[in-house]
Amino acid sequence: MSINLTSTFLAAKRSANLVMFSRTVGTTSTPLNGPGGSTACGYPMPLNGRALKLSVYDGSMVRTTTYTIELSVGDRISLYATYINPTFTVSLVLNDGETLLHVTGCAANSVLQATVLLQLEEE
Repeated sequence: MSINLTSTFLAAKRSANLVMFSRTVGTTSTPLNGPGGSTACGYPMPLNGRALKLSVYDGSMVRTTTYTIELSVGDRISLYATYINPTFTVSLVLNDGETLLHVTGCAANSVLQATVLLQLEEE
C-alpha cells in the first residue's frame, strides 16, 4: 500500500475548527452572538485560512450551505441574521461586509444556533 505524501502533508497542514454563534431572534434583523457571547465587531482570525461551511439550526431544522471564503490573519468574522418576512437569512460577515456564505429560510421567533467551519493554516 502506497502513501500519498503530498495528500498527507496537506491534510496535516490544515486544521479544521468550528466557531459557534447563537441568538434568540424575533422579527428584526440582528447580529448573532459569537464566541464569548459578544456581538462586537467579529471574531479575529489568528491564522490564514478559509471559511468553508455555515450550518444553522432554528429549533426545527438544520440548514447548511458551503462556499469557500478566503481569510487572512486579522480578518474578523461574525454572523448577521437578516429578516426577510417571514424568515431569516443568516450570512457570514467578513470585516463588516456580507459574503456569499449564507443560509436562507431560518425560522423567525426562534433561537438560531450556527456554526462556521474554518480551515486554518498551521504556523
